[in-house]
Amino acid sequence: MDLLQAFCRDLGITEWHLEPLEAGDGPFLAGRSAKLLVRGTWVGCVGELDPQVSMSFDLRVPISGADIDIDELESLIEDPVG
Repeated sequence: MDLLQAFCRDLGITEWHLEPLEAGDGPFLAGRSAKLLVRGTWVGCVGELDPQVSMSFDLRVPISGADIDIDELESLIEDPVG
């Protein structure tokens, strides 16, 4: 969560929140993952990979990750540099 907060802060994103991710929404484990919404728009997912996904890649430990649509995110925020 700290990395996500830092990511949003560094991009100047103040209007963001997380919502629970349902089972079957990508490779993430329900109950340990969430949708990332910026200004009410779903821009990605964060959380723990489903163990079946991890096992299919021969990964033996819980793995966390994120999938963020940069094009969608870019359309919702101002350029933090410009």
